Amino acid sequence: MKKVVSLDSAFYKQIGRLGGQQTKAKQGEDFFALAGLKGGEVVKRRLGRRHYSEMGRKSAAARAAKKLAQSA
Repeated sequence: MKKVVSLDSAFYKQIGRLGGQQTKAKQGEDFFALAGLKGGEVVKRRLGRRHYSEMGRKSAAARAAKKLAQSA
């Protein structure tokens, strides 16, 4: 009989921390501490508004393709 593994919130928290540690190792501590900002503001300052515009365009195209596939 197989053992069923329960995935609780602690597991997902550990996975999130691991991802954060990997990003810190890859990008460096200054990526997170840029001008004392947090989260999306750091990314916006580093990558610029053009990055967000492109991501929005790709997301809209993906939604349209999915909707078209569902209607066909």
